[in-house]
Amino acid sequence: MGAFFVGNTAPDVQVISGQTRTATHFFAVPIPEDAEVPWEKMLSTYPHILLSGELDETQAVFISGYLCHLQADWIWVKEIFEPIFGPRQNWSTFSQRIYWHNILRAYLDVEVLKVLPVEGILEIDPIEPQNWLPLISDQDLETWWKYIREQLTPGKHIKTFEVFAARQGTNVGEFQAMLESEEGMQKNIFSHITLQQLEDYRNQVVEKNTKILKQFLGPRIASDPEAVIQ
Repeated sequence: MGAFFVGNTAPDVQVISGQTRTATHFFAVPIPEDAEVPWEKMLSTYPHILLSGELDETQAVFISGYLCHLQADWIWVKEIFEPIFGPRQNWSTFSQRIYWHNILRAYLDVEVLKVLPVEGILEIDPIEPQNWLPLISDQDLETWWKYIREQLTPGKHIKTFEVFAARQGTNVGEFQAMLESEEGMQKNIFSHITLQQLEDYRNQVVEKNTKILKQFLGPRIASDPEAVIQ
């Protein structure tokens, strides 16, 4: 579970490593018409990881988490970001749509944290990566895991607001105040996207991530992979 959790968050390691998002996610935004789906591009870039049955079990589970993240982000950009907040839309300005998009992402982080099995995550042993994925150094992965784990420790502060506020060039208080305003959220976000659309997105991710687990891990996983991804 530790390796999967680290892998499932690791594409965002650019916060630590200084890499570009495209380098860790294998696709650009906006998505070019001829873009290869990122999880397949990752496997074609590093073909040795296709041989999951020959990988160390921990490395294989880490990579499966990484692939699931890439798929979830790809679906988000295709189904949510581009058709609702992207540069081709015409409500408000693009910079304002980016702002509301980041508010929405922070809102979803808050919602996820309500059900995240934090105690179980904190019980995970320190990871010891050994060139799990060539594009990310072992040191950066270890630092990333400490960065995430520290925030989940009881009494510590989640840095989601700081990260998004910094991207928008605004202060944390203003960002959080907007997030906590039901009227502001309804007017600026939920008038353009419904909670049902977000639920549909989640269900699609669960379904397709489950297929990735089945295809990539194969006989390594239990007979009920849906339970694993849930």
